[in-house]
Amino acid sequence: MKRVVGACGTALGLILLSIGLATAQSPNTGSMIVTVVDPNGALVPGAKISVINESTDNAREATSNSDGVATFPGLSLNGAYTVSVTATGFTPKSVANLTLRAGETANLKFTLPVGMVTDDTVSVTITGTTEGVRSDPLIGISVTSRQIDETPII
Repeated sequence: MKRVVGACGTALGLILLSIGLATAQSPNTGSMIVTVVDPNGALVPGAKISVINESTDNAREATSNSDGVATFPGLSLNGAYTVSVTATGFTPKSVANLTLRAGETANLKFTLPVGMVTDDTVSVTITGTTEGVRSDPLIGISVTSRQIDETPII
């Protein structure tokens, strides 16, 4: 009885494995692996990546992992794709008109330039009086070493 159960388990495992491989290597799909780095080549985890099929407007989104990578398997071969990448502190980037071939895995590397924060406005107001400000500076005053020694250090 143990042999029958073991043989059935092995057969089921092989069937599931072959179904997984067949799906991964479908002749009607391709995949993309997107890597996001900064200008120094350091990986950018947490980047938001969007892959949009230009002919169907189907969109898939993912966030780059700790290795700065996001994977998009099973993409349709019908139509070109636009890939957009955004990350906090970086200027967004996108590439359009990317096409895939059957069974192909396209490896894309995005180098995001460091961006300026433009969404937030910071305003600083300084108020005060001009009391204690001299408009006629004293130039050429002789100071003795005793005066320097007696000057308090704050």
